[in-house]
Amino acid sequence: MQNFNVMKKLMLLIYLGLITSNLNAAVIHIPLDYMQIQHGINNASNGDTILVQPGVYAEQLNFSGKNIVVASVFLLTNDTSDIASTIIAPNNLSGLDKSVITFENNETSDAQLIGFTIENGQGNYRLLGFDPIFYGGGIYCYDADPVLRFLNIRNNISECGGGIFLYNSNALIENCNISYNTCNSVAMEAPNAGGGIVMWNCDTPVIRNSIMQYNFVATAGGAIYSFNSKADVVNCLITNNHSVVMGGAYYMDSQSHVRIINNTVSGNVCDDGPGLALKSVMYCIDSVNVTIRNSIFYGNNPPAIVCQFNYGINNITMANTNFEGGQDSIYTNNGGSNLLLNWQGGNINTDPQFMNAVGYDFHLQPSSPCINAGDTIGVINIPSTDLDANPRYNGTIDMGCYEFQGPVSIFETITSSNPLLLIYPNPAIEIIRVHTSNNNPKTLIIFDSLGKIVLQKAIEGETTLDVSGLAGGVYLIRIGDIGQRVMILK
Repeated sequence: MQNFNVMKKLMLLIYLGLITSNLNAAVIHIPLDYMQIQHGINNASNGDTILVQPGVYAEQLNFSGKNIVVASVFLLTNDTSDIASTIIAPNNLSGLDKSVITFENNETSDAQLIGFTIENGQGNYRLLGFDPIFYGGGIYCYDADPVLRFLNIRNNISECGGGIFLYNSNALIENCNISYNTCNSVAMEAPNAGGGIVMWNCDTPVIRNSIMQYNFVATAGGAIYSFNSKADVVNCLITNNHSVVMGGAYYMDSQSHVRIINNTVSGNVCDDGPGLALKSVMYCIDSVNVTIRNSIFYGNNPPAIVCQFNYGINNITMANTNFEGGQDSIYTNNGGSNLLLNWQGGNINTDPQFMNAVGYDFHLQPSSPCINAGDTIGVINIPSTDLDANPRYNGTIDMGCYEFQGPVSIFETITSSNPLLLIYPNPAIEIIRVHTSNNNPKTLIIFDSLGKIVLQKAIEGETTLDVSGLAGGVYLIRIGDIGQRVMILK
């Protein structure tokens, strides 16, 4: 029976495309085959998959140059509770290697880490700058291109890259939650950079469909720090990060080329810093090139993008973005003019009408000006789904990381009554009667105010619906191409 289950899981992994080139690949089970994940890695061969059962694993992992998949059972179940309950959290760290996960032996994109919570790391002690410091509290990645998916990276600390540190890496970071990480050091030589993620001398890393929140940095880049790197940041929610000096959300340095696409950036804070107007949501220095498309920058303190006055000219292109403060909030500090701003069409400066920013719900209300306000022409790496994995292009693509899912055109065009569709009582409390004059079987769909389907049912003629389980509010009842609003009272 055990061999049969292994074969079933192996076939599923092959189907998922995780094992394609090596038909002799093995599935190693933790803790059935080995008590520790690292022991599984040590005994694995390229192409193998290490499948980890829920539990707390007080260890550190080094992929040791092996192109293998290390995954929790989330890989098979798609149940996010398996991510929360499969924790890699070392304790009593000592020595120079204190990152939770290390890639530093030329691992390729066939090296994948999927479905874990990673915490308690303190970084690997390395000489990469002028003096050795600790890099990459949660994940340290040097000269390697791994895939990091469905990870909660939280409560890690370091002197550079609180959550993740990438050096000369083309890693893919996807569907990750990077939160409550800290980058803070008393050492003068420490850059104190990137509370969430640092990219250093990287070519083409991609950060996609991820959340960066509540990260802290003592100097630069509350969520993301980029140094001499080219990267795409797509479909990300960046909120409530904190930098003491520069860049509450982003810090861009030394000829970095970064594309920010469909990001929602709100609630990030930057303190005053030591003068020269360093306070900013994004800080740019030394010939960086930043493109911002289809994004929302609103509710940050301050909302400004600041360019350093005494280095190479910085280029910023912005289009179809809701940017608080408009062009006046993008400037060179110290009275300089070290900025080339390409302010393209579609930009706005108005309340995005989040559902509840105070409650950290950054979905869009039906009346948001950000709906259908994006543009995909000439944009590379456009997402096909939003941060919730809902389809994009419900009409024209929206601004921000969440695509409004409501039938906007119907909300705009339907009237209070329709001779082909009768709904009563309206308002209703527990029961709604729906009558359609077309006796052919039809599918009735009820959408909530976010455009999400809350009820779907085949009907014919008159139908009675029990809506006692729905919250109070305005709903849209749609049958075919006709629809009507109904108010439910509680």
